[in-house]
Amino acid sequence: MSDSSVDDALHRAHDLEEAGDLIGAIEALSDAIELAPQNPKLYALRGRLLHMRKRWRAAIRDYDSALAIKPTAPSTLYLRAGARAFIGDFDGALADFNRCIELQPQAADAFDEIGSIHHFRGNLGDAIQAYRRAAEIEPHRAMVLEELIDELEWKLKGGIPGNVADDAIRKADALEEAKDLAGAIDVLSAAIVLAPQDPRLHAIRGRLFDGQRQWAEAIQDFDSAISLDPNPPATRFFRRGQSRTMVGDLQGALQDFERCAELQPRSADAYCEIGHIHYYKGRLVEAKAAFERALELMPERYADEKVLLATINAKLEGTT
Repeated sequence: MSDSSVDDALHRAHDLEEAGDLIGAIEALSDAIELAPQNPKLYALRGRLLHMRKRWRAAIRDYDSALAIKPTAPSTLYLRAGARAFIGDFDGALADFNRCIELQPQAADAFDEIGSIHHFRGNLGDAIQAYRRAAEIEPHRAMVLEELIDELEWKLKGGIPGNVADDAIRKADALEEAKDLAGAIDVLSAAIVLAPQDPRLHAIRGRLFDGQRQWAEAIQDFDSAISLDPNPPATRFFRRGQSRTMVGDLQGALQDFERCAELQPRSADAYCEIGHIHYYKGRLVEAKAAFERALELMPERYADEKVLLATINAKLEGTT
C-alpha cells in the first residue's frame, strides 16, 4: 500500500470519527491494515476507536500488535494500560503505565492512573507517592490531588473509628455532585459532632461554605482544619486565603497565599493571588514579582494578568 493510500485511509477514518461514525472509521482502518500490516499507527488508531466503543479486549489486541512493531510508543502503552485496567488486569495496567513513564518521565497522567489503581487496591502509600508525582509534574492538578492525598494519609494514620468521617465524605461528595450543597453541609455537620477532630471534615465543609458564599463560616472551618492537622496541606491555606479576600481581610489572605506558595513553590495560582493583593494595595514592585512568577510557572494561563503586568511595567517605567 502506498503512503498516499495510507494517508487517505487515515483521513477517511478521521472524518468518519468526527462525524460520530466509529464503526465506519474502524472499517476504514481495517482496510488499511490489510494492505499495510506492518504500520503500528494503524493498529494503535483502530485500538483507540475500539477502546472508545468499550471493546476492551479487541482494543488490547490491536495495542499488542502496534507495540510488537513499535514497543517504544508511550501513548500506545498508556492506552493499553487503560484498557487492561477496565478488564481488571491491574498488574498488566501498572506494568504498561510504568513502562510509559520510563519512556516519558513527565507523563503526569500515567502517575495519576497508577495512583488510582493503588488507591483502588488499598495500597495507600503507593497511591500517595504516585499522586504526589503527578502534582509535581503538573502543578495545576495539585489543589485537587492534595485533598485526595490528605484523605489517604489520614486513613493511613487510622482515621476515625467506625468510618464515620469516610461515610460522611462519600455522602457529601454525592450531594455536591447533585448540586445540593446545603445537604452536603448538613451531612458533614452531623459527622463533625461525632468526629470533631477530623480536619478533613472541616476542610470540605469550609470549601462548601465558600461555594455558598458563607465566607465567615468557611474561614472558621479552614481555621479548624489547619489547627487540627500537624501538617496541613497548601490547599487549605489557599482556600482560606480566598475566603479572607472575600470578607476584605487582605492581610490575612496575603499571609495564607504566601504560606501556600511556601508549601507548594510551584503553585502559580497562589502567586497570582499574591500579585492581585499587592496591586490593589499599590505595591507595584511586589505585584510585578508575583505575577512574573505565576507566568513563569504557567505561561499559557493568566491572560488578564499578562495585560495587568504590562500596565504595571508601564507605571514603573514612568516613575524612573
